[in-house]
This record gives sequence, C-alpha cells and structure tokens, in this order.
Amino acid sequence: MSEKVKVFYEKLPKLIDDVIAPMGRFQYAIAFMLCFNSVIVAKETVVTTFYSYQPNFSCKNLKANQCSPNGTCTDGYDFDDKDHTVVSEWSLICNREYLVPIISTLYFSGMAIGSFVCGLISDRFGRKPTLLLCLYAQGVIGLSLSIVYDINWFIALRFLQGFFVQGLLTSIYVLLMEYCSPTKRTIAGMSFEIMWAVGLIYLGGVAYAVRDWRDLQLVLAIPTIVAVTWTWLIPESMQWLCTNDRKADAFKVCVQTAKYNGNYSSIEVEHRYWLENIEKEPVVCNSNSTENNTYSAKEILRDIFTTRCLKKHIFIMASTWFIVSMCYYGILLFIPSMPGDRHINFIIGGLFEMFTSTSMYFALAKFGRTKTTMVCLCLNGILLVVIGVCSSYGAVAVIQITTAVLSRGIASALIYVNFVQGNELFPTITRGCASGICGLLGKFGTVLAPFVLPLAKHVSPILPMAILGILSILSGLAQYFLPETLNIQTPNSVADAQKIWE
Repeated sequence: MSEKVKVFYEKLPKLIDDVIAPMGRFQYAIAFMLCFNSVIVAKETVVTTFYSYQPNFSCKNLKANQCSPNGTCTDGYDFDDKDHTVVSEWSLICNREYLVPIISTLYFSGMAIGSFVCGLISDRFGRKPTLLLCLYAQGVIGLSLSIVYDINWFIALRFLQGFFVQGLLTSIYVLLMEYCSPTKRTIAGMSFEIMWAVGLIYLGGVAYAVRDWRDLQLVLAIPTIVAVTWTWLIPESMQWLCTNDRKADAFKVCVQTAKYNGNYSSIEVEHRYWLENIEKEPVVCNSNSTENNTYSAKEILRDIFTTRCLKKHIFIMASTWFIVSMCYYGILLFIPSMPGDRHINFIIGGLFEMFTSTSMYFALAKFGRTKTTMVCLCLNGILLVVIGVCSSYGAVAVIQITTAVLSRGIASALIYVNFVQGNELFPTITRGCASGICGLLGKFGTVLAPFVLPLAKHVSPILPMAILGILSILSGLAQYFLPETLNIQTPNSVADAQKIWE
C-alpha cells in the first residue's frame, strides 16, 4: 500500500477508540440487541431443571410409589402429577433413571466444546458471522426438540444445542465488550447479567403455566424469534476488522457509528480525506504480519500460552470460571430439593440474581474488578460451607433457603464479573479464543456439579458444599495476582498487552 494509506490506517485504532468512547445511542442500541440474547442463553441452559423433574409415580403392578424389586414395571407406570416432563414421557425412573443426568451432562459437554471451537471461529472469521450462525442454529434445534419422539435423538439434539448456545454466549459478550467504551463496560456487563435473570424469571413463569415440556419448548422459542428479526443489523466489531487487516471496512463501520451516534463532526475531516485520497487505493495485506486475517488458531493459542502475562491471566481466569460455574450450578441443582414450591423458589432466585447483578455494578465501579471478585469469592465460599452445615444438622427451612438464594445470587454475579474481567485481560487478537478457553473450563465445572452433590448421600451431608466452599475461597485468594482493569483501554495486540502488564 502507498505511504499515505499506511499513515492513515496507522491512526485508525485511536480513531475507533475516540468514536467509541462517548458511548452514543447507536452503541446503546447494539448493547440492548446483544444483551437480549442473554435471555435465550439463560432459558435454554437452565430449562433442564424443569425437563428432568420427576413427578410422583406408581408402578401399575405394585400400586405403590416405588420401583419393582427388579427395577422394572411390566405393566408400566402411572404418573399422578399434572406435569408432563421428559422423565414421564420416556419413563426415566428406576432402571432408566441414569439417563436423566446424562441429558444435562451431554448438553453441558456440548457447551464446553462450543465455547472453545466458537471462540476460535470468532477470532478467525469474525464476531458477527459466529453470532448469527449460533443464533439461527440453536433456534432451529430448539424448535426441532418439540417434535422429537426418540430419547436418543433428544439427547443428541440437546448436545448440539449446547454447542451453539455457548457459541452464541461467547460471541455476543466479546462483541458487547468491543462496542462499549472502557467506562461503560461494567454497566454493559451488568445489563447482560440482568437479562440473564430476566430469562430465568421468564422460564420459571412459563414453566409454571405450561406443564407439558413440548409446549414449553415452543413457548421458549419466542425470544429467539424476536432476536432473529434484528440481530443481523449489528455490525462487525471495528477492533476485529482493524486487527485483521480489514481496515477499510473498520473505517466504514467507524463512520457509521459516529453518524448514528450524532457526533459525525468528530470524524468528518478524516472521512472526507478518506473519500478523496484513500478509498480507491488498493490495500495489500502484509504477508509478514502476524496480526492479519491469516492469524491461525495455532498462533493464537501460542501467544496465549507463551506470553508471560497472558499465560498468568488465562490460568487464573480459567480456574476461576471452573470454580464459579461449579458453585453456581451446584447450588442451582441443590435448590429444588429444598422445601417450598420449585417454581416460586426458582423465580425468587432469579429476582435475587437481578438484585445482586445491579449491586455488583456499583461495587465494580467503586472498588475495581480484582478486589470485588476476591471478596465475593471468599464470601460465597463461606456461605456454601454454612449451607452444608445447615443441611447436615437440619436447620429450619427459612435459613436453608435464605443462604442458598444468597449463594446463588453471588455466584451469578461472579459469572458476570468473570465475563467483564476476562475480556479486559486479553488483547483483541486473542480475546475470542481466551474467552472460549475460560468458557470451556467453566463448562467442565458445570458438568462436574451434578456428580459432587451425591456425595451428601453417600459420604457426608456437609461434604459437597464444603468442597465447593473451599474451592471458592482458594479462587478468591488467587485474584491477588491479577492486575486491575477498571477503565483501562483494552489492548488490540499481544505487544500492546505486554506494554501494559509486563
């Protein structure tokens, strides 16, 4: 490329930062459209809680609420509850009860794989294509589930849906962080988490009203249908375009953003110069550059695991995601076994998650990411140990429910903090992949959560929550080694990250 083109595009990253910094109405519209997808992710991820509910049943040949001695009923089962769930549809009780945790395990396994694979796809091919692919695919699969009459196909489709749901989550959050100014990333993350809570409340309310799981699946498709109508309008990330040597496209989106924000005057001079001198100039990518669109997955992984500061960040953040996810889903699976109506308890938990996410915004803005995360992880660890003690010694129901809801709210807010902090700790060129690796470890924690809880029955009632609590406290102490990222300008390249943190 000519010298004047090179000089102009060298200034583009700063120009993008200047346009993004005021956070205008166009960016708020993008943030809303992206955050709305959190409703979709939430209800699809947690709907298993209602899918796997076991209604009261009786064995026809025994006329009792129990399995026959050999684990089967020759005449079948009678379910005397108004709920028609996956369990009652395919009689997943007695000798078929093992299939219930497999449904959840394979769904979260799909999410784990999708987190890593879609993170790489996002860095390689862009945030928007990944977002649209995952949104449409999970929507089609969700509708298909309502017409599946074979348990094996149901499990397989849930696995695929988990893959695309996690890809949707990863791409929307990375894109959200890249369209927000440094001072607004915290509130953007809070909005994302509030919409997650809205998705849970929506799920709890719909599940209360619609007791047939097939009809429930159709009603749950409504948010996806709404999102499909507008998500394609979201432009590609300017930082990703710029980093991958699509600078002309990045500048066009930058101008579009400035116009819709109402501050076109801030970029008018540069736009006119570009139209007159740059637009028709051919842009040739430097084949020796490591930051163009040939930046391979292998090179991305190499940079993450060989750069000293990034290696430290990925180790601490991935382990934190693992522990926080295991704690959140562990307590989420624990709550239905507690006294009270399961739908009401679920909705109350969603409302409290909304409250803790809002409160977390003020804590992050005042005290920063590292201190807030450290305190919340340690506090949640203590609460989890208290829950274990209460359940072990048969504390009154109100104490058990209160501590469990508190722990669930804090764990949910920590997931939001992890997203914000994790995206700030990595440069644009590796952000999608790093987010995918953290999500992958998080889903491993989610997969393990159902296997930790049975320890209460087979070993000690206090053991599961004690394990989760101790891990949470250790993770909180590890936050001491992470740098503070409040209001910093996120780096675009690995070299930028090294300048900041090494």
